[in-house]
Amino acid sequence: PVLVVRIARSMDLEFDMGQNTPPAFFSEKEAAAYLCVSLSTIRRWRRANRGPALFRYGGVLRYPCEALEKFVVENTRNAA
Repeated sequence: PVLVVRIARSMDLEFDMGQNTPPAFFSEKEAAAYLCVSLSTIRRWRRANRGPALFRYGGVLRYPCEALEKFVVENTRNAA
């Protein structure tokens, strides 16, 4: 499968600080929007240990922006 990514719109994010740069950490919902996949897909990837790196803080899943970008690079293929 080929992963297609678009930059998330600010309304896809749970909160917007009025910045043009993405936040350092994304919620599960924000990470799914950033990767243009459904919430169930990112959860399925997490259960299968195939998705981007994450951590729990206070019981809440967080995805570092760098981990999402790395995941995109590692899972993107050039069309032949």
